[in-house]
Amino acid sequence: MVVHLHEPGRRQRPGSGHDEPTVYDGLRAVLLLLLTGIDALLTALIGIRPLAPALSRLGHVIADEYRAGRHGYVDAEVVDDPECEVEP
Repeated sequence: MVVHLHEPGRRQRPGSGHDEPTVYDGLRAVLLLLLTGIDALLTALIGIRPLAPALSRLGHVIADEYRAGRHGYVDAEVVDDPECEVEP
């Protein structure tokens, strides 16, 4: 069972169960759009690839590792041994 607590300052559409975007969410989206535009312009002038996609991927990797460490997940090791028999 998933329980969603109502956060102050966020409105819900009746019957949707989804939070309605706030002004803060809109300002954040506009800021992100401006930053990626500046990144594309500056890196094009310098002659290198844009940094935003690489930084986004790095952020996703760090977030995944943090969540895995916080919840105690262990990386699985794949054993490709044809002689190893697995019992059902």
